[in-house]
Amino acid sequence: EQHNVIDALLTGAGHALKICGYLIANLIAFISVLHFADVTISWLFGLIHHPEINFQSLLGLVFYPFSVFIAYQELGKIRKLRNELILNNTFPLYLNGTLKLPSDTPMLWE
Repeated sequence: EQHNVIDALLTGAGHALKICGYLIANLIAFISVLHFADVTISWLFGLIHHPEINFQSLLGLVFYPFSVFIAYQELGKIRKLRNELILNNTFPLYLNGTLKLPSDTPMLWE
């Protein structure tokens, strides 16, 4: 129970931080499990001399039927982009140059 406006604001901020902490912890755990699956499948297929097969490539095969209306030449790029969006988030795509920012996007360091 809050006694004044400042107490209510501080209590709300404390609850918001708790929720943000839960979200961040869940995101870290989920990405860690996906990375573990990716590395484990790559290691298992490496035992039979196919280390290029990983969780990301298997997801590409699973979602291949959904790419039926995409031009054949673009299919490899789209499949890789979609799998990275599923496994990670958009930040690695911007870092490795797969997604390009528009030239008029304001940056913090400018």
